[in-house]
Amino acid sequence: MSTCGNTTQMRERSCTKPKSSKFGKECEGPAEKYNLCKLEQCPVDGKWSDWEKWSACTTTCDSSTQTRSRTCTNPQPSNKGTDCEGSSEESKSCMLESCPVPVGWRTWGEWGSCSTTCGVGIQNRNRSCVVPRSNRIGDYCAGDSTDHQLCMPRLCADGDWATWSSWNTCSVTCGGGFYQRTRDCTYPPPPLFGRMCTGPSSEIASCNTQHCPKIDGGWTDWSIWSGCSVSCGGGFYKRYRDCTNPTPSPFGRQCAGSYIDVAVCSTQPCPHTAGGWSEWTQWGSCTAKSGYGMRMRNRQCNNPTPSACGMFCHGASVDTEVCYGSVGPTARRKDGDRLEIFVAGQWGTVCDDGFDTVAAKVACRMATHESYRKLDTYPYAEVTNPPAGPSDMPIWLDDVKCTGNENSLLECIHQPIGTHNCNHDEDVGISCGDLWNYILRG
Repeated sequence: MSTCGNTTQMRERSCTKPKSSKFGKECEGPAEKYNLCKLEQCPVDGKWSDWEKWSACTTTCDSSTQTRSRTCTNPQPSNKGTDCEGSSEESKSCMLESCPVPVGWRTWGEWGSCSTTCGVGIQNRNRSCVVPRSNRIGDYCAGDSTDHQLCMPRLCADGDWATWSSWNTCSVTCGGGFYQRTRDCTYPPPPLFGRMCTGPSSEIASCNTQHCPKIDGGWTDWSIWSGCSVSCGGGFYKRYRDCTNPTPSPFGRQCAGSYIDVAVCSTQPCPHTAGGWSEWTQWGSCTAKSGYGMRMRNRQCNNPTPSACGMFCHGASVDTEVCYGSVGPTARRKDGDRLEIFVAGQWGTVCDDGFDTVAAKVACRMATHESYRKLDTYPYAEVTNPPAGPSDMPIWLDDVKCTGNENSLLECIHQPIGTHNCNHDEDVGISCGDLWNYILRG
């Protein structure tokens, strides 16, 4: 019989004839009976999904890196099944064309101000290296970008002392102590080649030389007990007292005994409570002001908080997703009215049979023309039926729901970027009025 999932139970009975009967009938009905029973669900081991497409190179020139990832969701482990083995991410190098290099200096700038107001100082001037766009491989500019020379605005006098400071507090109240005063060589400070001040920068004198009375210290009353350090499993609470009743004099005796008292509390065993996740926080701001970036949200393992012997929450406390900044070109139309957006270095379409005029208005706000993005109203923003996009172009967005106040479709509610349940024959098209058509077509 199985130890998990659905199985059956069986019970039997025997047909017994009375001793006095030799010709009685056989018992009617089956001798066995079965009953369906349900046990705990069987464990399901996790398996990897297919690898996602390689990401774009991390730089635009020279050597770079591409990455791709997969998730343990085919299926996801459940019922104490094992996680997938191996890495969820891999990378490879990609080589692009060589980066441009500087090939010539601009003229020197003006000399800066002198580093001192008197005596000998230093002043600098700078120049920058010109990088022609047409030059892809060449030599770096030879020489330094900064030049130095000596300068002397005027002659300086030697350094001299400022006035003495006030005496500080005596180190003791009786029995003989010390106090101190100081002065600085700043009236004026010595120049670069001038002489430092002569003599000491501090003075020390005796103070409070009278004999101290001998007063032994005494304890105050104990404070109230603090809260227990734990709620179960055995902890401690504390209480304190101070040697200030009275405070001992310099030659008096300190209080005898300890200033702290500790006792055991909450000795009952702790329940084993496993932790649970709180709800996700709102998504944070996008890391990019324009173009492609990331945003993040968090959750905490406090619903409930795991007990001292309980298990911590399973999974990540931080979630990230791709986002776009609200400034700069993030969308445009290419063939006819078809809407295309730029994500992860590649153009793709929006495929959604429920795309409405509110979402179309947000898409219009994603135009590349700065003055057009600042408009609060539009002549019109409507959804059209464009030709299907190229089969090799990715479908970036599906199930887009907007409020109309967003600056980008990526700020609206939508399925995860690159996840969709539609084809290119459902690609979204939009029309945004004469100004939109003028910007994108003319």
